[in-house]
Amino acid sequence: MEILVYASEYARTDELRQLLHEARSHKMVVHGFADRFEELMQKAGVESCKTLGKFRPLVISSEDGAGSDLVTDPGPTSPPSPPPPSIAPTQLEGSRISGDKNIVPDNVTKVEIARSVKGKIVTALKFCLSTDGSVSSVSLLKSSGFPAYDAKIQREMRTWRYRPYVVNGKATPVCSAVTYIYSQK
Repeated sequence: MEILVYASEYARTDELRQLLHEARSHKMVVHGFADRFEELMQKAGVESCKTLGKFRPLVISSEDGAGSDLVTDPGPTSPPSPPPPSIAPTQLEGSRISGDKNIVPDNVTKVEIARSVKGKIVTALKFCLSTDGSVSSVSLLKSSGFPAYDAKIQREMRTWRYRPYVVNGKATPVCSAVTYIYSQK
């Protein structure tokens, strides 16, 4: 049974596409793959995955008939599709139709920031839009140093909606980046 068939439908982030590419190119421990896959799904904000349950108990028989935890090389596959093009945030801002871009820390985090010696905190994130203008992925490029604030920004960004980004008359997925600078006076 080929576990990559199940995982392919979930390849919505660059990191997940890379994991699938590595799994197709090398022998890989099933449980190791499942652990990494689960980590990436959680990072993407997906709480559960039916597919993950299918390959957790998966054991592929080795040539001698004994159980093995190895997935064998599936042979030639089509190359992974190129990642969506990256565009400047200013190119997207005018097409935002919902979601608040001003995301501030919660009160507990504000107190933590005030107690720290930092005058300001900077957070950078990459996000990608699907063809319908919804946010398909958000990844942290630079942490603020305050996990609750980083998580809040990512959670809020997932609610953003845009008009579809059109290239040559066709809606296309795109990626961009955003930087948050928060300071208390």
